[in-house]
Amino acid sequence: MYYALLFSFSTSIFVCIRIVNHQHSLSDKKMYVKYWTKTV
Repeated sequence: MYYALLFSFSTSIFVCIRIVNHQHSLSDKKMYVKYWTKTV
């Protein structure tokens, strides 16, 4: 229960940060793809 609450809280914070930094979304996506191709 506590971990689920913590997870949803951190997720909401992450979403807020994403919305604030929306102007960087394109380069962010490129970095995200690079990160995932490196990981997987």
